[in-house]
Amino acid sequence: MKLLKLFYNSINIVTIIFFIISIYLIQQKDDFAIFLGYIGIVWWSLIISINIYKNYKNQ
Repeated sequence: MKLLKLFYNSINIVTIIFFIISIYLIQQKDDFAIFLGYIGIVWWSLIISINIYKNYKNQ
């Protein structure tokens, strides 16, 4: 339960929106859009992971 609370406190609406945009870009036919989608997913996953780590260290 504590891990779920850490995850909930680490995400916000902007992160979710950009994560969804990245998933949408992966489904496109253009290679550049797919590349940007994968880069976006890696980037926003890293942001979420860093926020979880920061929240964990602050507790």
